[in-house]
Amino acid sequence: MESNHKSGDGLSGTQKEAALRALVQRTGYSLVQENGQRKYGGPPPGWDAAPPERGCEIFIGKLPRDLFEDELIPLCEKIGKIYEMRMMMDFNGNNRGYAFVTFSNKVEAKNAIKQLNNYEIRNGRLLGVCASVDNCRLFVGGIPKTKKREEILSEMKKVTEGVVDVIVYPSAADKTKNRGFAFVEYESHRAAAMARRKLLPGAVERVKKIRDYAFVHFSNREDAVEAMKALNGKILEEICQKNNWGQPVYQLHSAIGQDQRQLFLYKITIPALASQNPAIHPFTPPKLSAFVDEAKTYAAEYTLQTLGIPTDGGDGTMATAAAAATAFPGYAVPNATAPVSAAQLKQAVTLGQDLAAYTTYEVYPTFAVTARGDGYGTF
Repeated sequence: MESNHKSGDGLSGTQKEAALRALVQRTGYSLVQENGQRKYGGPPPGWDAAPPERGCEIFIGKLPRDLFEDELIPLCEKIGKIYEMRMMMDFNGNNRGYAFVTFSNKVEAKNAIKQLNNYEIRNGRLLGVCASVDNCRLFVGGIPKTKKREEILSEMKKVTEGVVDVIVYPSAADKTKNRGFAFVEYESHRAAAMARRKLLPGAVERVKKIRDYAFVHFSNREDAVEAMKALNGKILEEICQKNNWGQPVYQLHSAIGQDQRQLFLYKITIPALASQNPAIHPFTPPKLSAFVDEAKTYAAEYTLQTLGIPTDGGDGTMATAAAAATAFPGYAVPNATAPVSAAQLKQAVTLGQDLAAYTTYEVYPTFAVTARGDGYGTF
């Protein structure tokens, strides 16, 4: 089985090994590959201060897959002092199309975004650069609904390090039960990222893509089963597929809160319904969230509830096919049998912060959303 972990300095046998070694020799920075990423610096040579504050990291997307640190580092060095660069790597030794660069201060990070966004790194290849989303929170699904917050917190502390808090939402139908998922807060983004890798250790041996589908081979059956469970949890996507509505399109937006923290909101467009119901498209939740993963979960739930589809699984009331058919003529939602209660909708809009409080919010670049995948920054 091919491994995505390279020992030592992370350079032996890599593409452009000579150029990378020359870069390391010139700068004195370390370059180590582990856990699917190649880290340059962090800290740099002679750095004896605390790591840069939050807001110093940028996201660089649209990278040519055969571009590496020997080309990207000199470009970033012209703007400011690099504390760390993390380039995401695949099993074949190519980059995954994106990297994260942490500068020594916020001013340099902002200048880098201005200077590097849409920069032509190669002929016809423009970079996509924006601020990085430095989350310290994990979404954990599949939690037994009878588990209390204290029990979940205790279990997460046993299996992962750096757990600070656990956020659990009660079921709309039964306040004594949770909704089957929780958000786990960690002391740092790195702690959250390492916990994610520990909780999802599925070892992929190889991937074979054939046109519009692919075969993913895992090292053992248990990992394959867990992967299928995770994919099968995408309720909104499944509903859209069954009704031939097309794949839902997620568009991330952001705004700056009163405490200067970045807030997020996803708008969702369902292609087949957009033309028939322009008044409600895209589906726009009434609240902003402090974290990308929470915003995406909330947007999906809001959309399902607007369509008259339950989000609490088997608990509580089920939405009727008639309700969905009334709002969206010609489309039937499978397995729907009762209307969504007012309590469910009331609970949904208590999450996050009021969208009405923010008269403007910016569209987050599509390239960043696509490349990040799960909304996490460096890991």
